[in-house]
Formats: sequence, structure tokens, C-alpha cells
Amino acid sequence: MDVIFSIYSMNNYIKYFSSLFFTISLCLSDSGYNTIYLMEFDNLKNNFTYSHLKEALPDLIKENYKFREDIKVEYAGNISPYIEKYKRSDEDSIKGLIINGSFETINEEFYIEFEAYDIQNWEQLVKRQIFCPIHDIICVHDAFLISIESSISPFLTDKLDLEATIRALEREEKKTKSHDLDQENPHGRREVNINTEPFDLQHKLDGTNYNQEKYGN
Repeated sequence: MDVIFSIYSMNNYIKYFSSLFFTISLCLSDSGYNTIYLMEFDNLKNNFTYSHLKEALPDLIKENYKFREDIKVEYAGNISPYIEKYKRSDEDSIKGLIINGSFETINEEFYIEFEAYDIQNWEQLVKRQIFCPIHDIICVHDAFLISIESSISPFLTDKLDLEATIRALEREEKKTKSHDLDQENPHGRREVNINTEPFDLQHKLDGTNYNQEKYGN
């Protein structure tokens, strides 16, 4: 009898804490941002060698959140239409932040600075600076994404759409099935195809084959 009572009590506690956690999650999710607008980064010294990073750095931010289907990421272009849109908008469901940034080389160091603002009241939410050795592309790539993740993600809504995210992951899995190292070809030999996505991202940083127009400039 005592065992049955203990199990019953435990189930009640689990239900209570589950409902409490769910309620808290909903409350927190309403306070987060669900839209990110990306500005082209400024090349402070107009260094032609690194001019492609004006677009490549915002691209990395978009790439970082590609699985978050509850978060909308857009390239802002000219910011004026977005200001007017928010002045006229009656959509309370849109909570946006805008990220802009800059980069420059000083001696043998490469510096990136970025800021994030609430697009409705222009309150500054984040201001961060990172630097790496000037020729260390991997350092620039990793340090920038780690800094974005640690400083921007805490401001985002935590109401993750699990079904949408699972669908996104399934789509990505289908795309990368051909890169499975254990896949056998019809002749019995192993196919060795490596997913080149990280390599492609680093090529964006070093300027290889990079020519995109997204910002309406």
C-alpha cells in the first residue's frame, strides 16, 4: 500500500513540476526576440582584400540559426524601410533585433566588432569585440560564431518549434545522405564523400568564389 501511495505521489509531483515548467517556459518565450535583421558589416579601412567579409560575416550568423525555424533571419539592406515598418506595424508578434558590425586589421591582428539593438526602441543589447591573428581563418570563423551564440542567443525566444526543427533536421539529413562515409556503391567499393559545408563557410571568409547581392545596395 505504501509503495502504491509513493508511486501515486511521485506521479502527482511529476505532473505538477511538468506543468510549472511548461508555464514558465511560455512566459519566458514571450519575452524573447523572434526576428533577426542583419546589416552589412563595415570595412573600416576599406581594405579590398577583406571586402567580401561585409557579406560573409552576416552570412555566418544566418547559417548559425538555420535550424531555428521559430527564429526569422533577414538581411536588412537599407534600414529606413524597417524603421517605417515598425512605426506602422500592429503586429505584436514581431519582436526584432538588428545586428550590425565592422572589421579592421591592426598590425597583425584582425578585429571584428558587432552590436545588437532592439529595433523598436533602439536600446543597445550587445556590444562585443573579438580579434584573431590576421591569417588564422579558423580562429576568425570559430571565435565569431561562439561570440554570436553566447551574446545573441540568450535574447532570443526559447519557444522552440520542435516539429518544425525536426523537419528541418530531416531535410538536412536527406541532403547529406550522399556524404555518408559508410555508404557502399554498387561495385562494392566505399564512397568517400565529405560534407564540404564547413569548408565552404571558410572559403566565404577567405574570399574564394564569393559574389552575392542580398542587401539591396
